[in-house]
Amino acid sequence: MNVMNDEKIINILKGALRENNGKRIVEMHTIERILQETPKRFNFTGHIIIIANKINLKSENVLAIKDRTHYEELDFSYKEMLKIMSNIIKTDFPNTTFDLRKKALELIKETTDITTNELNFSTLIRAFDYLNYNPKQAKELLISTLNIDEENKFVYELMKSNEDIETQVIKYKLETAKSRSSFYRIKQQINKELKQKI
Repeated sequence: MNVMNDEKIINILKGALRENNGKRIVEMHTIERILQETPKRFNFTGHIIIIANKINLKSENVLAIKDRTHYEELDFSYKEMLKIMSNIIKTDFPNTTFDLRKKALELIKETTDITTNELNFSTLIRAFDYLNYNPKQAKELLISTLNIDEENKFVYELMKSNEDIETQVIKYKLETAKSRSSFYRIKQQINKELKQKI
């Protein structure tokens, strides 16, 4: 269920998050109440934590909830993700050993870089699964699930080459049919990511 797309839940959350005269009154006027055992009107005294992978900040419903909360966006850099994963593998996980979890992290380091989009903790769990399923094909299986920004990857490879900057720009323009400014914009983003400290 997507909480932020359900009007009934949004209305409950609005009441639960809006204080009026020291109280947060939740009212449910609909016949098909979501919380069947709860009164139609009550004072909410609890706490709410909403965690989402993605939210639509253009949605009026989302903005209505966001404005009533302490909103924090977590956007980990590539280096931060690897550091967090290096701590995760120290914790027991079903059907894995520490050696397998360590291999999974090494597999991620081999197959990803700062141009990998949507690198997340699910990637690590997939690596566990692939190593359990078929250690010899685990790398190939993991690569097939990765979302690589091919343009950024190309610029990153150019940056790592020993070629002068003008040659890099020419190759980029020939490969992508895009402008010099596009090359420098991507290059700047990559440099920013590379300079991230843990």
